[in-house]
Amino acid sequence: MKNSLPTLWFISAALMIVTATAIPAFIAPDMSRFARTAMLASTLPQGVLSGLSAVAFGLVHLLILRVRPSTAASVFGALHLGAALFGHAAQINGQVLRQQVILGTHDVSSTAQTMGMVHIASTLCYLLGVVFFIIAVAVALNTRPPAEDVF
Repeated sequence: MKNSLPTLWFISAALMIVTATAIPAFIAPDMSRFARTAMLASTLPQGVLSGLSAVAFGLVHLLILRVRPSTAASVFGALHLGAALFGHAAQINGQVLRQQVILGTHDVSSTAQTMGMVHIASTLCYLLGVVFFIIAVAVALNTRPPAEDVF
């Protein structure tokens, strides 16, 4: 578990950037080049920022599991990863709905409420992930280092 959790964070960082780049191509393949570029300009910065934060969280979990390994810190790190991935998926879904409204492929009145609920779900997943991260750090700080490291 020492290596798998940080590795999963690094893989998810790459996936976050790839999904932000690939979304414009899959939403509406027949849209104009200008619309596709506009969609890429709105999704790519968020994907890059999410990817960088995933790398940072992966490095922190790597440090936690190397310095003070514990099962509880690993479990809360995995819960943090799951909440972050669900939050990012909801965020991408909200961006897709927003771009479809902007492009005129969906009606604003029927999509606005769904878009709001998706953004609320994304925010709640993010906050839940932060709670799991804080608990993982607190558990790691309260874990004694292994006896072989003392001698």
